[in-house]
Amino acid sequence: MDSYERTSLWQKTLAYQGQEDPHNAERETLRNAYKLFRDKAQILASEINRSLPDFTVHDITHIDALWEMADLVTDCPYPLTPTEAFVLGGAFLIHDLGMGLAAYQNGIEQLRDNQTWKDTLAAILKRNGQSPNTPLENISTAFLNEADSVMLRTLHAKHAVSLAESPFIYNGNQYYLIENLELRQSFGHYIGQIAYSHWWDIDKLEAEFYHFSGVAGKFPNDWTVDLLKLACLIRVADVTQIDDRRAPLFLQILRKPYGYSRQHWDFQSNLNQPIRSNGRLRYTSKAPFRESDVDSFWTCYETLQVVDKELNDVDALLTSTRPNARLNVFGVEGVGTLHHLVKLIRVDGWTPIDTSVKVANVADLVGKLGGEQLYSKDKFIPIRELVQNSLDALQARRLLDGNSQDWGDILIKFDEDKFGCYIEIEDNGVGMSSQVITKSFLNFGESFWSSSLMHEELPGLESSNFNPVGKYGIGFYSVFMLGNRVIVRTRKYDAGRNDTLVLDFKNNVNKRPLLRKALRAEELKDGGTSIKIWLPDFRLFQNDSDGILKPSNFINKEYLEVLLKMNFPSISANLSFKIGTDNPQKIVSSNDWLKIEPLELMQRLFKETDYKNSSEEDKNKLAHYLDNMKIITNKDNKILGRAFIYENEFFQLGTGILKGAVTVGGIASNSLNGIGGILIGNSIMASRELALPDIDEETLSNWASEQAYLIEQKKHLFTQETLLSLAGNVHNLRGNIQNLPFCYVNDKILNCTELKNYISEKDLTEIIISERWLFGEHKYYKLPPNLSLFYIMEPMHSYVIKDKYLSRQIHWPAQNSYEWFYSRLRGLFLETIAEVWNISKLEELMGRNGVFYENEKNSIEIQDEEGQLIKVDTHKIIKPFRN
Repeated sequence: MDSYERTSLWQKTLAYQGQEDPHNAERETLRNAYKLFRDKAQILASEINRSLPDFTVHDITHIDALWEMADLVTDCPYPLTPTEAFVLGGAFLIHDLGMGLAAYQNGIEQLRDNQTWKDTLAAILKRNGQSPNTPLENISTAFLNEADSVMLRTLHAKHAVSLAESPFIYNGNQYYLIENLELRQSFGHYIGQIAYSHWWDIDKLEAEFYHFSGVAGKFPNDWTVDLLKLACLIRVADVTQIDDRRAPLFLQILRKPYGYSRQHWDFQSNLNQPIRSNGRLRYTSKAPFRESDVDSFWTCYETLQVVDKELNDVDALLTSTRPNARLNVFGVEGVGTLHHLVKLIRVDGWTPIDTSVKVANVADLVGKLGGEQLYSKDKFIPIRELVQNSLDALQARRLLDGNSQDWGDILIKFDEDKFGCYIEIEDNGVGMSSQVITKSFLNFGESFWSSSLMHEELPGLESSNFNPVGKYGIGFYSVFMLGNRVIVRTRKYDAGRNDTLVLDFKNNVNKRPLLRKALRAEELKDGGTSIKIWLPDFRLFQNDSDGILKPSNFINKEYLEVLLKMNFPSISANLSFKIGTDNPQKIVSSNDWLKIEPLELMQRLFKETDYKNSSEEDKNKLAHYLDNMKIITNKDNKILGRAFIYENEFFQLGTGILKGAVTVGGIASNSLNGIGGILIGNSIMASRELALPDIDEETLSNWASEQAYLIEQKKHLFTQETLLSLAGNVHNLRGNIQNLPFCYVNDKILNCTELKNYISEKDLTEIIISERWLFGEHKYYKLPPNLSLFYIMEPMHSYVIKDKYLSRQIHWPAQNSYEWFYSRLRGLFLETIAEVWNISKLEELMGRNGVFYENEKNSIEIQDEEGQLIKVDTHKIIKPFRN
């Protein structure tokens, strides 16, 4: 007799009850069918370890043990009919079979043909810096195996539904796990659903299984099937079965699990079977957990917490719905207090102290980190964050629906109603279901994008070219910087109009929001999301002397338009705004930044008044550069920007009409110095106030070299100092400066070719460099005979990246001080000398002279126009001597 046959549940339901049993034949039919079912399931279960060797035991011993665990948590006798026992036992048999490839008719091909597998693989590739479009044959076996493992774990419960009713086909013949056709038709669906349900959230059980099910005609009328009760039994039996039967020591030695799986093996192999004690399960350890077992102890502790919560939740559900079927345990002994637990799960040589992070006031934390503590006091940031969320949602819907890259609308409304003045941002993006709202949207710090929930809700999106900007799951909460009353209306794009949901925050995050069905007037006509924030005071929305909105009368419409364009210059959506009863006004068309005239694009980056108030000289300077504005694409034709190079500005930090910006998702992040126009970038801060351009070195070099050529064609328009600055920018951006001048010798300005020729013709073995420019001071200096005095005029400001508030600046694209040195004109000067002297390694010059001739400081005396001697500090580079 197998162990499951000795349990009270089996004995009272499917075991032989004696000759006096009036239903002996029906009971025997179920009993024999179950045993045949078990024989086949045993074979499939034995194959699981081949697919997931690091997992603990999921073979027939685990399946049989579920009968014992169900027996342990129920009273004897427990109200269970024979048909319920058959369904429960069948669910036990198949609930984990999907974790082995053998359970899939077409094996690995069937698993990998699933869209969720493709999404999972795409997420793994992205996480490891690879394109989701990488051909399968070029993907590492480790990545493919990881995707297989994740999918077997993810799909196994759902796959049980088909296992209960679908055949395995071999040589044209059909083979079923449940051979008896009548039983398969009567109970197969129930068995599959109960097996599947052990993976559901408990809230779903009552909705799906509230009513009792009838029974097939051949069985007694009172042998009904209560699916809710069975669903509770299987989830409790499965979660509580953690002991040494799941992790035999010798099997662990053979399989050699590692990482987190190893911790599960270690702690389960050290646990005895639980016993019942005063309404709780008591787990005990065989031996103490020593200091080397710390990780395994905490994994054990966390697992017991999960068991405790599951028992509590099931007890609460059965108490309210099936009080006569309550279990006799409702928690785990000692799990609430560590000092009690260690009397059962013993330790030796150390004392467990729960140092896990706890948040005493969640609402207060969300309020702080979701607002000014992260984003400063800029009141426009909530609008920026909500628009960014809308852009991600629009991108997702474009890919799912196959819409063009220019599809999608965002509307920003400024109006007032009986509750006061408000701002509302509405999009026709992908929208949200109730599951997304409750599990992700309201989960502060957890982004929906690229999560397993996204794979479930929006299959196929991850494996497309979806590239969301949102990463942190905190942007929405910035809305509470503006007001305490917020209403979210949302409708998933493939749902009906009457499926619109409303999430109502009546008082910031201090009180739980209300989730409800939308009233008729609140329904969204198309899929998407609308977020409305009531402002307690419009003075919050003022920027120095420029009030964007004034109380009640919205008089500064022009400035609002300028501000919106400046913040959203290159978005992939049609952006409109509406004030009061005015008609919506479109201010940015989707991706139009690639098509509009260069001057119009530049006017999005500065205030219109800046241009009107600029001098004719500044306007002419801008005009000289506008013809050089080019769309930047990489070798895969991916658009990375539209920009031109201009001279560095030192004294005009953040002012003037020569402007450049890094945009993230089309939204302006920070400014550029020496680059006009737009470069697409990625944020390096959660607040998105600092981003780096997303452009590879080859593409950057090609674009900068083209800019040098374009500048050289009109060099007559620029002063020598401007040309030197432009050359410095081109070189810093990895470009070839070509014929642009970059240094002086005496009173002559030279480009690279001219410098090489000069050194060769003079056969110079020493290069003397002045620390000051002598010939730009409108004086005459008499140099000693045969002296060649060089000078490199570095741009005064060499930072390319500046944050929004000009408080942080970055040497980009240099990654370190070594690269930064050689990205300057002095680095180019040194490289040119090395080439003329046939020195292949710059270290030969640096080794003799330090980092750019710092060890060869000298001074020379020269006469000025009045014959007086002045001392000029110099550096010297000496050609290395070779044998």
